[in-house]
Amino acid sequence: MTLENRIALTRETVAFVKLESAWGVLALPAAADAIAPIAVPTARQAESFTPSAEINGSRSLITRFRDKTPAGEWSLSLYPRPAGSAGAKPAEAALIKAALGQETVNAGASVVYAPALDLPSLSLCFREGHTTHFVSGCVVESLALSLEAKGALRLEAKGKFKAALHAGSEETVAGSTTTVLNLADGGAKLFDLGASVQVGDDDNTGAGYLVSAKDETADTITLATACASAPAAGVVVKGFLPAPSLVGAPVESHSGLLSLDSAEMLITSGTLTVANQIKMIEEEVSSGSYPTGFSAGQRSVTGELKCFFRRTYASLFSQAKSQVPAAVRLSAGEVAGAKLRLDLPNAVVDTPEVGGDEYQRDLTVTITGLASGAGENEISVTYE
Repeated sequence: MTLENRIALTRETVAFVKLESAWGVLALPAAADAIAPIAVPTARQAESFTPSAEINGSRSLITRFRDKTPAGEWSLSLYPRPAGSAGAKPAEAALIKAALGQETVNAGASVVYAPALDLPSLSLCFREGHTTHFVSGCVVESLALSLEAKGALRLEAKGKFKAALHAGSEETVAGSTTTVLNLADGGAKLFDLGASVQVGDDDNTGAGYLVSAKDETADTITLATACASAPAAGVVVKGFLPAPSLVGAPVESHSGLLSLDSAEMLITSGTLTVANQIKMIEEEVSSGSYPTGFSAGQRSVTGELKCFFRRTYASLFSQAKSQVPAAVRLSAGEVAGAKLRLDLPNAVVDTPEVGGDEYQRDLTVTITGLASGAGENEISVTYE
């Protein structure tokens, strides 16, 4: 009996992020690389085509050429999850390091992330119902932390990537061997070279089986490693990801505190964003079909704070004129091992925007984190 042509369900989503050893080299995840997305991750990579310019005596387009595949765009939403033990990495460790560049683990005390000149890349792997996506060469263009007076702290990340591979779900038919799997009609089209699969319950002892070749005419895929035995007909072959093992717990927003020059500032919401200028190298002609690298430009650290227009906050207009830097700290969490803190030691403010309704007036304040000395110190993110 063949698999029913069912619709992917949102609740079936699982996701993992893992730092890569080299840009664009897919890092297959382990259980501990799991994250808990609050929306299905996206990884969009549209192929590019150029129409033929050949004159053919017709007004019709007869053919077009496939171009080199442009860089894709990815996005991810999640709650930060400190590990619950001081000095242990959070669930989103790979994401924070990819956004900033430097990670320092202080055993039994804290994990600190700071800016660096070089940016690492990560692989984003996620299951979307019946299909598994393997996204390599992900670089972080924007990472934003936000809070308000309800719910949990929230992280929004997005950027560009090198390549996305896919593995669907299909049943075997008779005649498979330990390395060559015969699939039902059209089955080979559901699997990309380089994707990882499992055969029934056989997941190669948690390592998955790499698809090394496929034949869409014969509807076969070839595994780089042999299965222990040839599967019978009716065995489901699908993309492989490990069972997720999540650490820690989300941080509730009501525990958040923002201070400006060590004085508490009451806010209704706040967002701090790290943005990296990224240029993907797509122009080079090479043996591969994908971008060949990336360059990182200037970094920016900005924030938007919303608050009611309290009397003392009128000083922000003067502070915008003087541009005297002030230390900004956003902290949340109440228990050791479950605390998160963002520090902008040299922040300047723009002129506040005044608004309001029939009840009270409010302010929107934009801040910018500046570096000091040799730079790479405009922000730090601490889990403690």
